[in-house]
Amino acid sequence: MSTVQHRTRAASRVKRHRYADRVKAVPNGDSSFDVLIDGDLRFRLEGDSQWPAQWRLFPVTNGVRAAESIAIENESWDLLGALERGAYWMPLESVERAECEAPREPTYTRFPEYLREH
Repeated sequence: MSTVQHRTRAASRVKRHRYADRVKAVPNGDSSFDVLIDGDLRFRLEGDSQWPAQWRLFPVTNGVRAAESIAIENESWDLLGALERGAYWMPLESVERAECEAPREPTYTRFPEYLREH
């Protein structure tokens, strides 16, 4: 019996982003990271203990974390991926586009009785 080969999502997450070599996240506690860009502390990434976790990105200026976050996500790697593309710290025209795949076909149909007749 032969099997069909499918591309896995894990392989698509391996893609290196444009500025990935310049961004480094250093743990600073249980749910906090200092984000260094070119070796300079630029952001603090903080999570909370609720479910799902809410991760907030704060700019850091002269070693002081801003009071207001500039972004919020459910997963820390989503914010780190955005930083690796240049979001929040590069000019808009230099930020690498986020690629995403749309499902090719719906997996289910809800409430078909509300669809228009042909």
